[in-house]
Amino acid sequence: MARSHALAGAAIGIALIATAAPQLTLPAAACATVVAFVIPGRWLPAGGTRVAIALGACLIAARVVVGPPIPAAQGLPGSLAGAEASTRVSESTPDATVEAVTRRAGGRQASLLRLPDSTLVYARLPRYPELVPGDRVAIEGRLEPLPVEPDPDIAGWVGYLRRSGVAATLEASTVRVAGRGDDPAARLAQLRGTAGDLLAAALPEPQAGLAAGILVGLRERVDPGLARDFTAAGLTHVVAISGWNIAIVAGTCGALARRLSRRRRSLVIAAVVATYTLFAGASPSVVRAALMAGVALLAREGGRRAGASRALALAVALMLLVDPATVLDPGFQLSAAATGGLVAWAGPLGGRIERVAPRIPGTVRESLAVSLSAQFATLPIVLLDFGRLSLVSPVANLAAAPLVPFVMAAAAFALPLGVLLGAGVPPIAVSVPLAFASLPLALLVAIARAAAAMPYASLELPPTVALSGAALAALLVLAAARAGRQARPRTIERPSRA
Repeated sequence: MARSHALAGAAIGIALIATAAPQLTLPAAACATVVAFVIPGRWLPAGGTRVAIALGACLIAARVVVGPPIPAAQGLPGSLAGAEASTRVSESTPDATVEAVTRRAGGRQASLLRLPDSTLVYARLPRYPELVPGDRVAIEGRLEPLPVEPDPDIAGWVGYLRRSGVAATLEASTVRVAGRGDDPAARLAQLRGTAGDLLAAALPEPQAGLAAGILVGLRERVDPGLARDFTAAGLTHVVAISGWNIAIVAGTCGALARRLSRRRRSLVIAAVVATYTLFAGASPSVVRAALMAGVALLAREGGRRAGASRALALAVALMLLVDPATVLDPGFQLSAAATGGLVAWAGPLGGRIERVAPRIPGTVRESLAVSLSAQFATLPIVLLDFGRLSLVSPVANLAAAPLVPFVMAAAAFALPLGVLLGAGVPPIAVSVPLAFASLPLALLVAIARAAAAMPYASLELPPTVALSGAALAALLVLAAARAGRQARPRTIERPSRA
């Protein structure tokens, strides 16, 4: 076990304890430190590894003691302190801030609102006025806490909201914009909205909404029926700006720049990841995913997969030191697992694909290896957090993953065409390039719909079955990681001096 892995493992363990029972943080850190130094040498190497375990545990414990408190659950305003209470929210209340707009469909728009007391609320609002992150709004509607014991048919959804930090739901009858955000984040959101409008002008639906979701993270523009098909087919990672998505982008970029020296290729990958993160909204989850994927990918470009693995472990430990409660965030878990799968298996899997099918282009081979590696690594978390198993996901990903770089390129190509149409250029003048741009998107839509239409494409698992499946999948992932570590040399390729 490398010292960085020991540090991250101890940090994860203490962060879990601190989030569940903050009063046990110091005793748990003390126990971890003592155990680290008394474990027999045949189980744990002496020296730096033991120190790293103690250091990881003590750092998180110190952060919990001296830093801001870790909320075990979001507080509820006013009369919402009761478990099943509800209250009316009046337009006379202080402004709420729009954190994100998650969906626009059916005459409504779903948003995450931050109330003045920092409570995060999932709100269903009227379709107009259209909101963007950073807007301050006055609302009227009924605010209700998340149910303590939800019905089985909504338990998964309620669990997802609770893990995301949401404390209550709001069904709003009226909404009034009290002020538009004028900070850089709000201006960036407006720029992304403009990009979505240009794509809508250039491409037909549902391709336009899909392009907006993939290219700039505007998932609310994806057709709801198509979004359900992507979920059933196990392809949600294609339109989710996560570590998985960023890994595909960075991996494709690395394949395209493979003729460059390592140093220059690393700079290109870093620039592409940073630019894509900014244009995708630079939300905390996107920045976190980009940091983990970017650090591991750049270390991997140095020629040593072990170095990439250590870089990922250090990134995980740093994020938990900043906010230990992040350990329960599904986005954090998926990003870390997806990037770990990329580091461990993307290279060997890409090499195996090349040996089996040498005529497959390098860009397609890299995207396919990245997608399948991340999918396998995240399977335990998907089963545990969402209780859903897509039986067609492996086949759907085999068909869809090679299209991802072409889909993103097509979406980017459609943007200037939308600008030309907005400037008054006749549609007939750009009909041919638009047809080529919409083709990869149409193929991806067809794959998702065909996969979702298969019998038993996606199964909602009972909690006990999902837990058992997650445990089995985790054992398979650990076994694959152990087998891969024993089978490969530590040095994959000598770094170039260029």
